[in-house]
Order: sequence, then C-alpha cells, then structure tokens
Amino acid sequence: MLKIEKLSYKIPVYDITVEKTHNFFANDILVHNCAEIIEYSSEEETAVCFTADTKILTKNGYKDIVDCDGEDVLAPLESDEDFTKTYKYENAKLIKNGKRKVFEITTSAGVRIKATENHPFLV
Repeated sequence: MLKIEKLSYKIPVYDITVEKTHNFFANDILVHNCAEIIEYSSEEETAVCFTADTKILTKNGYKDIVDCDGEDVLAPLESDEDFTKTYKYENAKLIKNGKRKVFEITTSAGVRIKATENHPFLV
C-alpha cells in the first residue's frame, strides 16, 4: 500500500457474494467477499464493501459492482481456505449495504480502490 485516505463523508457501498469461492477481483485487486452476510439489514452489520464505481472482472469484461447481480465473476482461487489457483467463473449476488465511512487506498502500482474501514486486504 502506498496511501490510505479517509473520505470525509458516508457514501453508498456494495458487496457481492460469491458463494462457492468467496473471492473475486475488484479494481484488479484480489478480494474476499462477505460470506456471512447475504442481505443488508442494519447499520450495525460489519459488512465489508466497495463503492458503486468499483470495477469487477466478469465473464463479459469489467463491470461496475452495482451491475454485477447475477453475473459470472472471475474467482481465481479455489476458496477462502484453499489458495489453489483455479480461475473459474462463479455467479455473484449483489448486496446493497447502505451508507458507510469509506477509505480510498492507493497501491504502489497506482491502483485505487474505495472500501469500508473494516475491509481486509492481503498485502
């Protein structure tokens, strides 16, 4: 990571659940989905999320996360416990998680992603 900047306002955030593998690419960064949350219900949920403009790699190319409900997304690892590379496509379910505090993360390669404060990243 090169830089982490807290945005000064809450904005709508989203996640997708990829049931079998729990991983996908968001802005070309390998991420893990909220396997335990399948539907937004309250501000108190600890959902990990991205902003609407986050690009997800699907079978049909890159799409904004808000357009990925029912899409087949690239799941490069076997599961969240088995890191065997598989590069298969799995169906995704979009989860709208209300408005949350968001941070913009910039990698040393210049890739940017906006995520909730509790979103884990492997570095």
